[in-house]
Amino acid sequence: MNLKERLASYFITGLFLTASPVLSQNGGTFADLGDKYYADSQWDSAEFYYRKATQAYYDEDSIARSLGQAINLLDLFSSQNRLELLKQTIDSLLTDFPDGNDVIMARKAAIYTHLAIYYEIISVRDQAFGYMEKAIAITESLDQPDSMNLSSMYLDLGILFQRDRDYIQALRHYKESLRIMNAAYPEPLELANIHNSIAVAHFYMENYDEALKEYDRCLQLYREVLSPDHPKIAIAYNNLAFTKMNLESYDSSLYFHRKALGIRLKMLAENHPQTVSSYNGLGMVYTLMEQYDSAEFYLNKAVKLLKSHNSSRFNYFESRAVFNLAKLNFSRKYFVKAKEHVDSAIELNLPGSVLHDSIYAKIVNIADMTDLLQFKLKVMVESYKQNPSDELLEEGLLVFRQMQDLASYYFNSIRFIDSQLAVIKILEKAYPLGIELDYVKYKSVADVDEKRKWVQRYIS
Repeated sequence: MNLKERLASYFITGLFLTASPVLSQNGGTFADLGDKYYADSQWDSAEFYYRKATQAYYDEDSIARSLGQAINLLDLFSSQNRLELLKQTIDSLLTDFPDGNDVIMARKAAIYTHLAIYYEIISVRDQAFGYMEKAIAITESLDQPDSMNLSSMYLDLGILFQRDRDYIQALRHYKESLRIMNAAYPEPLELANIHNSIAVAHFYMENYDEALKEYDRCLQLYREVLSPDHPKIAIAYNNLAFTKMNLESYDSSLYFHRKALGIRLKMLAENHPQTVSSYNGLGMVYTLMEQYDSAEFYLNKAVKLLKSHNSSRFNYFESRAVFNLAKLNFSRKYFVKAKEHVDSAIELNLPGSVLHDSIYAKIVNIADMTDLLQFKLKVMVESYKQNPSDELLEEGLLVFRQMQDLASYYFNSIRFIDSQLAVIKILEKAYPLGIELDYVKYKSVADVDEKRKWVQRYIS
C-alpha cells in the first residue's frame, strides 16, 4: 500500500475525518475548538473537533500538520486513561507515516514520548526508558531542535528515573532540562515545573534545605504567570508542606497543607486526587504530632473520597491513604488494625489477588510494593511480640520471603546502581526484622539437620 492509499485508509477507519473546510463556520479552526473543549474538560467534543482537524494530506508540510493534530488526540487519550486506544493510535501513526523533514520528525519524536508514557503507565520500564531516549535522540538530531520540546523530554526522562528511585540520575536530567530551557527562551511556567522537579529530587535525597530553595523559586515563578488560586500554586504549597513535615516543623507543615487545601476546594472537586492529597498530608502530620483522632479523621476522609470514584484508576492514591492509616494504627500499637490496612494497601497495588512471581512485572509500582511488604513485616514482628503464635510467626516469615523475592526481581530489572541502592535501603530495614523471626523459628526446630539447613540459607 503506497502513502496515498495508507492515508486514504484513515478516512475509512475514522482516525482522520475528511470534514472540510479546516475553518469552522464561526471562523475558528477545528483545532482551536478542540483546545477550547479540552480546557473545559468536555472530552467528547474535544475529541470530535481534534479528529475533524486531523486531515489527510499528500505533501510533507501538510502531513506534519496532520501529525500535529493527531498528537492532540494522544494528549486527550492519555488524560482520559484510554490506554488501549492510545496504543492503537500510536502504532497506526508510527506504522503508516514515513520519516520526512525536520517538522515531521519532531512530531514523531513527540509520538515516541507518548509511547514512553504509555509503557510507564503499564509499568514496562525498559520500554518507557527506551522510547523516551529515542525521542530525545531524534530531537537532538534535527538541524534546529525545538528547545522547549527537548527540555520537556529531559524532564520526562528525569521523572522516569525518579519513579525508579534513582534520584541522582533524575536530578542530572532535570538540570539538563533547566540548562536547555535557560539557553533558549526561558518561559516562567516551564521553568517553574523544572524547579519543582529539582526540588522533589532533593526532597527524596533528604537535601531539605536545597528542596526548600527550589520550591521557593518554583512558587515565585508560578506567581508571575498564574492566578493566586491556580492548582499549580497549591502543588507548590503541598510540596512545601511535606518538606516542612520531614524537618519536623509541624505547625508550618499544617499551614501550607491548609493553604493548598483551600485552593483545591475552591478550584477542584473535593474528591480530586490533589484535594485528597491535602487531606492525606494533614493526616500524616497529625500522626507525627500524635494527635491521632485528627489524623484518623483526615485519613478516613481521604479514603472515603477516593472510593467515591468507584474506579481502579484511583487505586494508587487510595493505597497511599490506606497505608498511612496502617502507620497511624501502628503508632497507636493497634497492630491488628495496622495489618488490616497494610493488607488493603497491598491488595490495591496488585493486578491479582495473590502476590507471586508471575505477576511481578504487572505490579504498577514495585518500589512501593517493597515498602508495603517491609512495613507489613514490621507489623508482623510487633504482633508476634504482643501475642506469640505459630500462625503469626509463619505469616511473618512468608512476608519476609515475599519481600526478598520481589526485591531481588526489582533489583535485577533496573539499570542503574543508584536505583539498586534504593532497593538495598529497603532491605536494610527489613532484614533485621526477618532475621528476628527466623531466629524464633530456628529455636523452635528440634532436629539438628533442620537447624543446619535453616542457618545454611544465610551463609550459602
